[in-house]
Amino acid sequence: AQSGQLTRLRDLEISNSELTSAGAKALLDAPRMQSLRRFSLRGNHRIGASIFASAKGFEELELLDLRDNSIPEKGSAAERLRKRFGAAARVGYDPVR
Repeated sequence: AQSGQLTRLRDLEISNSELTSAGAKALLDAPRMQSLRRFSLRGNHRIGASIFASAKGFEELELLDLRDNSIPEKGSAAERLRKRFGAAARVGYDPVR
């Protein structure tokens, strides 16, 4: 997350990789990750909403895909994410997968 190459990174997908909330937080806290437009952490099952709802920056984010994690589509966690990221936030479970 500290590499200078990350300043040009626009899309990042780390899906189905058993990434934890601590790992996701390390990515969110890296200043060089602020250029992301699409961030998919789908299917990691151990990522909570609170670290994303309180994340600084990411104003240009067009997609934050947290589906198939431990965040239900309805409820306070989903609402906090939608308040912070608007339509970019995707949560819940996708039965097609």
